[in-house]
Amino acid sequence: MLRAFSEFGITVHWIILQYSIGIWTIAVTLEILARVKKQENYLKMARSLSKVAIIIFAVGAATGTMAEFGLLLFWPGFLELVGIFFFAPLYIEVFAFFAEVIFVYLYHYTWKKVGPKFHIFLGVMAVGGLILSGLMIVSANTLMSFPPGIQETYNPTTGEYQSPSYIYTAPNGTEIPLNSTQIQNMIESDPEQYNELLEATVMKEGVIGIVFKTPGAITSFMHAIVAAILTSIFTLIGVYAHRIKRVKEEKKEYYRDGMKILVILGIIYSTIQGIIGHFMADEVARFNPEKLAAMEGTCTVCGIITISDIPILGPITEATVKFLAYGSIDAFFPSYMDIPEEYRPPLIIHYIYYTKIGMMMSLFASLLLIAYFLFYKKQDTPEWVRKGMLGYPVSIQVVSIFGWMTREIGRKPWTIFGVLTVEDAARDGPVSTGIIILLTVYILVISFGLWFIVWFLNRLSSDELLDEIEEEDMKIADTEKSDKSIEEENT
Repeated sequence: MLRAFSEFGITVHWIILQYSIGIWTIAVTLEILARVKKQENYLKMARSLSKVAIIIFAVGAATGTMAEFGLLLFWPGFLELVGIFFFAPLYIEVFAFFAEVIFVYLYHYTWKKVGPKFHIFLGVMAVGGLILSGLMIVSANTLMSFPPGIQETYNPTTGEYQSPSYIYTAPNGTEIPLNSTQIQNMIESDPEQYNELLEATVMKEGVIGIVFKTPGAITSFMHAIVAAILTSIFTLIGVYAHRIKRVKEEKKEYYRDGMKILVILGIIYSTIQGIIGHFMADEVARFNPEKLAAMEGTCTVCGIITISDIPILGPITEATVKFLAYGSIDAFFPSYMDIPEEYRPPLIIHYIYYTKIGMMMSLFASLLLIAYFLFYKKQDTPEWVRKGMLGYPVSIQVVSIFGWMTREIGRKPWTIFGVLTVEDAARDGPVSTGIIILLTVYILVISFGLWFIVWFLNRLSSDELLDEIEEEDMKIADTEKSDKSIEEENT
């Protein structure tokens, strides 16, 4: 139950965090474009997005508390072992959160109250704080898949596999190679010796340097940020597709402009994500061959059907992945059964991973189809296309969650790959009734917050919200006119 609560907290926080990062980024982008292109509809979109994003941000802060509470309460073994190299990114994240709070609210509440350039500056700072926060969290998570000192242990040319190994630095400065079994024995028999090695290793690289020198740190961060933006883009397209059918003709141009710019951004960011994905696959192939074996389902005796078994598509996919991962279609995938049982991730991630890939490719193809109608044909999308767009918010969330499932399940049965198992990291013991009641109440509160976000998001492009913006503009104009009249009278 404790692990389920922790998983719930982290998953909900990630869902909300995507929209916090993505919607704020889109809002600031639209404001910049509005100022440059003198496009009034872009400015209205940016303002309506900030109204929704401020609510999402508030609920996200609450879910973040739940995620941190779960980490402290349910994973004491994990924090005890990794505190030495985890504290720096998490400590910096606190200051990033302060920046988020300050600039997010300043950006939202200073529309028409400060100059355009300064307002854009506030927006850029808000997005910068959100991205810095994401960088710290994702890089800390990356250390769980690529612990300090991890080495390449698989030869794709020969197919030879060795169990995970690491290079640590001793207090006297000498390098000490250790495999996973030796690390486990040391942690069990002489934990102080292991802590000394880990501390010396971290001090050599630096508490900040070790975070960003870890394989996969930068690519994982970029992949997560772009995923957040894409999730927001597809969700907003779905919302606009829902609203465009229900508004008066004179207001449809607003939604057409919105869908056009969102489709362009979606195509750009989807392309960028594909490029980043290539570099991530390369790092997984080099440092986590165990995960790659499960992702590709390289088990001939497990009685499962994999994508490689599909005629035509299978061989093409296999050759493509080999080329992307190893630079040669003649390379060998790591064999799942050659990997010791204690390092094998569940084969379910093969289906999760390729479902995610298939869905994302379908979503990208649908963006190209929408672009064909909007820009080439210069007409609204046909009704059957519009109805398909209504499923975007759910589809993109499935893609996002399946991506994180591949990342996290692919590391199991380890919390820190090759170093600390889930059983050793998690809390052991009974759960008090008080904690169960507290957790239940918290889940109910968060569930209400999620419902409120969905309800408010539905108002995002509604006539009511647009009318609110127009009324605010009129009030500001009246105030400025009144102030000007008073100044003239005093003069």
